[in-house]
Amino acid sequence: MTSILQGVEAAQQQRLVLNVGGKKFETSSPSLQSDSDSFLAAIISKDAPVIPYSKDHLPVYFIDMKPRFFDFILDPSQLEHILPADKAILNQIFVETSYYRLEGLCTLIKKSQILMSKDSLWDN
Repeated sequence: MTSILQGVEAAQQQRLVLNVGGKKFETSSPSLQSDSDSFLAAIISKDAPVIPYSKDHLPVYFIDMKPRFFDFILDPSQLEHILPADKAILNQIFVETSYYRLEGLCTLIKKSQILMSKDSLWDN
Protein backbone atom coordinates (compact mmCIF):
# COMPACT_ATOMS: atom_id res chain seq x y z
CA MET A 1 0.00 0.00 0.00
CA THR A 2 2.90 2.36 0.77
CA SER A 3 4.28 2.12 -2.79
CA ILE A 4 0.85 2.94 -4.23
CA LEU A 5 0.57 6.00 -2.02
CA GLN A 6 4.08 7.07 -3.00
CA GLY A 7 3.06 6.82 -6.66
CA VAL A 8 0.00 8.97 -6.01
CA GLU A 9 2.15 11.52 -4.18
CA ALA A 10 4.65 11.64 -7.06
CA ALA A 11 1.85 12.15 -9.58
CA GLN A 12 0.27 14.84 -7.41
CA GLN A 13 3.54 16.75 -7.22
CA GLN A 14 4.14 16.53 -10.99
CA ARG A 15 0.72 17.40 -12.41
CA LEU A 16 0.44 19.15 -15.75
CA VAL A 17 -2.15 19.92 -18.39
CA LEU A 18 -2.15 18.99 -22.06
CA ASN A 19 -4.29 21.32 -24.13
CA VAL A 20 -5.13 19.20 -27.17
CA GLY A 21 -7.01 21.23 -29.74
CA GLY A 22 -8.63 23.30 -26.99
CA LYS A 23 -9.65 20.37 -24.77
CA LYS A 24 -7.72 20.15 -21.51
CA PHE A 25 -6.39 16.86 -20.12
CA GLU A 26 -4.83 16.86 -16.66
CA THR A 27 -2.18 14.21 -16.12
CA SER A 28 1.26 13.84 -14.57
CA SER A 29 4.85 13.73 -15.76
CA PRO A 30 5.33 10.10 -14.64
CA SER A 31 2.34 9.04 -16.75
CA LEU A 32 3.70 10.72 -19.87
CA GLN A 33 7.20 9.40 -19.27
CA SER A 34 6.03 5.78 -19.09
CA ASP A 35 6.84 5.45 -22.81
CA SER A 36 10.20 7.22 -22.83
CA ASP A 37 10.51 7.36 -26.64
CA SER A 38 7.09 8.93 -27.20
CA PHE A 39 6.28 12.44 -28.37
CA LEU A 40 4.50 13.05 -25.05
CA ALA A 41 7.62 12.18 -23.02
CA ALA A 42 9.74 14.32 -25.35
CA ILE A 43 7.52 17.40 -25.13
CA ILE A 44 7.88 17.56 -21.33
CA SER A 45 11.56 16.65 -21.12
CA LYS A 46 13.90 19.20 -19.57
CA ASP A 47 15.79 19.70 -22.85
CA ALA A 48 12.65 20.11 -25.02
CA PRO A 49 12.44 23.42 -26.88
CA VAL A 50 8.78 23.68 -25.85
CA ILE A 51 8.10 26.09 -23.00
CA PRO A 52 4.74 25.50 -21.32
CA TYR A 53 2.49 28.35 -20.32
CA SER A 54 1.01 28.43 -16.81
CA LYS A 55 -2.66 28.19 -15.85
CA ASP A 56 -3.80 27.79 -12.25
CA HIS A 57 -0.18 27.18 -11.23
CA LEU A 58 0.13 24.17 -13.55
CA PRO A 59 2.30 23.92 -16.67
CA VAL A 60 0.18 23.66 -19.82
CA TYR A 61 1.44 22.23 -23.12
CA PHE A 62 -0.51 22.98 -26.29
CA ILE A 63 -0.77 20.23 -28.88
CA ASP A 64 -2.36 21.29 -32.15
CA MET A 65 -4.31 18.10 -32.81
CA LYS A 66 -7.96 17.12 -32.65
CA PRO A 67 -8.81 15.72 -29.21
CA ARG A 68 -11.38 13.14 -30.35
CA PHE A 69 -9.33 10.03 -29.47
CA PHE A 70 -6.88 11.54 -27.02
CA ASP A 71 -8.57 9.78 -24.07
CA PHE A 72 -7.34 6.50 -25.58
CA ILE A 73 -3.88 7.97 -26.10
CA LEU A 74 -3.63 9.22 -22.54
CA ASP A 75 -5.09 6.10 -20.93
CA PRO A 76 -4.17 3.13 -23.12
CA SER A 77 -5.56 0.71 -20.53
CA GLN A 78 -8.95 1.50 -22.07
CA LEU A 79 -7.81 -0.02 -25.37
CA GLU A 80 -6.35 -3.08 -23.67
CA HIS A 81 -9.81 -4.03 -22.45
CA ILE A 82 -12.16 -2.48 -25.01
CA LEU A 83 -10.94 -2.25 -28.57
CA PRO A 84 -13.39 -0.29 -30.73
CA ALA A 85 -15.29 -2.60 -33.08
CA ASP A 86 -15.49 0.09 -35.76
CA LYS A 87 -12.48 -0.44 -38.00
CA ALA A 88 -12.41 3.19 -39.15
CA ILE A 89 -12.22 4.42 -35.55
CA LEU A 90 -9.51 1.92 -34.69
CA ASN A 91 -7.58 2.98 -37.80
CA GLN A 92 -7.75 6.63 -36.71
CA ILE A 93 -6.57 5.71 -33.20
CA PHE A 94 -3.69 3.83 -34.82
CA VAL A 95 -2.74 6.89 -36.89
CA GLU A 96 -2.75 9.04 -33.78
CA THR A 97 -0.76 6.57 -31.69
CA SER A 98 1.79 6.50 -34.52
CA TYR A 99 1.94 10.31 -34.50
CA TYR A 100 2.57 10.32 -30.76
CA ARG A 101 5.14 7.51 -31.22
CA LEU A 102 3.47 5.22 -28.68
CA GLU A 103 5.01 1.96 -29.84
CA GLY A 104 3.37 -0.25 -27.21
CA LEU A 105 -0.09 0.99 -28.11
CA CYS A 106 0.64 0.72 -31.84
CA THR A 107 1.70 -2.89 -31.32
CA LEU A 108 -1.47 -3.65 -29.36
CA ILE A 109 -3.64 -2.27 -32.16
CA LYS A 110 -1.67 -4.10 -34.87
CA LYS A 111 -2.06 -7.38 -33.00
CA SER A 112 -5.80 -6.96 -32.51
CA GLN A 113 -8.14 -9.25 -34.43
CA ILE A 114 -9.62 -6.24 -36.19
CA LEU A 115 -6.34 -5.27 -37.85
CA MET A 116 -4.59 -8.39 -39.07
CA SER A 117 -1.81 -6.63 -40.94
CA LYS A 118 -0.43 -3.18 -41.59
CA ASP A 119 -1.80 -3.32 -45.14
CA SER A 120 -5.33 -3.71 -43.82
CA LEU A 121 -5.18 -0.35 -42.08
CA TRP A 122 -6.44 1.50 -45.09
CA ASP A 123 -9.09 -1.01 -46.21
CA ASN A 124 -12.64 -0.10 -45.21
